[in-house]
Amino acid sequence: MVVSLLPFPILTKLLINMESQIKTVNRNIAKSEKCRCKYGKPIRFNILQLNITYNGETSSYQIEAKHLSPDKDSIYFYPSIKNGQLEIQWNEEVADYIHKI
Repeated sequence: MVVSLLPFPILTKLLINMESQIKTVNRNIAKSEKCRCKYGKPIRFNILQLNITYNGETSSYQIEAKHLSPDKDSIYFYPSIKNGQLEIQWNEEVADYIHKI
């Protein structure tokens, strides 16, 4: 299943792999200072994978669903460019649990 989340100015696609219980969110960023990744309810998957693309380069991150709030449906991150490279600062509630793959 692929869902585009609009009216956000940046296309976000949501993919669910039911066999491995990994939910994948693909996010393209441009000049955003605060970005949202909407994933829905974390009870429907075990791992959330975020693929973040900037300037044609994709970085992938994962977090176990047990570290996501059951009361929320999304997480936020703050992208910045340093020396031409994308750096991600995660919201403090997930920063200790999310890792680059």
